[in-house]
Amino acid sequence: MKPERNKFMPALGFATEDFAHFLGGQVEVTQFLKKCLYVAEIDRAIVDGNLLRMGFPLVFKGDGYPPFPRRWIRDENRNSYILDLRNYVVADIGPGMEGGGNRWFLQSADRSDSVILYPPDGRKFDSARLEELLATPVRNPPAPTGIKFFVD
Repeated sequence: MKPERNKFMPALGFATEDFAHFLGGQVEVTQFLKKCLYVAEIDRAIVDGNLLRMGFPLVFKGDGYPPFPRRWIRDENRNSYILDLRNYVVADIGPGMEGGGNRWFLQSADRSDSVILYPPDGRKFDSARLEELLATPVRNPPAPTGIKFFVD
């Protein structure tokens, strides 16, 4: 199933296969009430019942958001995001300004969270920018927990 271009539809009913073309791409998550903005690489996207579970090898948090991030900081404490698809609508918003494949925009019913899924050929940050961000030292990295989100 695919959402229509610039037209919202319920997100419930989408399957794992529908999100497969975003693997290797990126996600931008905005949590308005918590005043958080994240960008992450997508390496797992699984629909489990009503839940979309996404896993990330690395996540960046927008420092200074809102209104706009002053810089991006690697977030070592976050490796996943779960959406209850019953509470979201989705629309195809087309390619980004840089081109590439079509992005999907998901909005929570209460408008507290929004998610933009970027395909691998239409990423928010290109590889050179990611390398630059990764070269930035992490402040006070947490101790490793050994906990993995997905179990194969």
